[in-house]
Amino acid sequence: MKMILRLLIILFALTILSSCGSSDESQQENLILSANIAMGSGDCDGAINLMTSITTPTDNADFIKTLALSYACKAKFNATTFITTDLGKFGSDGTFNGTTLFTTSDDMTSITDDDWVYLLRAMNTILYAGGLSTEEDPTSSLRLEKFSQDDLNELEMVLVYLQLVSIGRFFHHHGEANSVGEKKDCLIQYENVSLNGGTNLQLLLQADTESLTGSCTDANFTTAGVGSSDFGTPGDYNIARLCEGAMLMNNFLHVFPSLLARISGSDFDDIQSMEATMNNLKAALDLLLDGVGTQVSNVLSQTKCEQLNASSADKLQVYYMIMLERLFK
Repeated sequence: MKMILRLLIILFALTILSSCGSSDESQQENLILSANIAMGSGDCDGAINLMTSITTPTDNADFIKTLALSYACKAKFNATTFITTDLGKFGSDGTFNGTTLFTTSDDMTSITDDDWVYLLRAMNTILYAGGLSTEEDPTSSLRLEKFSQDDLNELEMVLVYLQLVSIGRFFHHHGEANSVGEKKDCLIQYENVSLNGGTNLQLLLQADTESLTGSCTDANFTTAGVGSSDFGTPGDYNIARLCEGAMLMNNFLHVFPSLLARISGSDFDDIQSMEATMNNLKAALDLLLDGVGTQVSNVLSQTKCEQLNASSADKLQVYYMIMLERLFK
């Protein structure tokens, strides 16, 4: 039945395309219409096939949004569920723990399943919208050169939704979150990285209270077997995977505050309080180890992050300990 429905949608799209002229604009609008019909019927693959049947235009925000939502549909993202059910689970405790309790946060069982791969693809569709290079930091100001302010607001609102869902899945999977949203141990198995001033990562952790990093304590942060195996182990870290988490948080911190200033409503009040916390943590990074800012915390491009940290995971480890272990306890 589903296959028949998909064929009917495709035939409908082809009929519209052949009857309404061949202009690029008409073709794009008809594909958008057909893809939305497909998504409405639950045919996410059909929507993706339609939206990828032509080269993605760099100047059509509606097309880009629909393409991103088609990928997100494949990743089991539902905007209505997110707004009406999940958003309220974000607490005021100064952490992202509540995101692990979102409806689909436990759907991600591996870094290769559709629930993660297509969510990343959806976010990247908006991050690099307008034909931005993946080797450049995808800033809001660069996107604004390609789109009107209203179009950018709409694109970045969808992006923030996807980012929050992604953060929930990332923390739930890599932190093995429990039923109340707390991580199991440390996110990664750390090395005792040397820091500025003659100290090191372990001494820094010992000087902190456990309330700062939750279950990532001095007793387990260098313990073999602790942390997500997806990130690798000392001497053999998966740089791409570590960058993935860092770029997710960096782009959220980059997009969310500026978007919030351009929209109204109280839906994001609890999340807004996180901005100051994240900025304070970010400011501490370069003080602890020179270069963390230029190589990790101020980077927005996955490609750049991988290139800048190819020879060492030290700065990524400091970022995870100071930023992520404190944002997810």
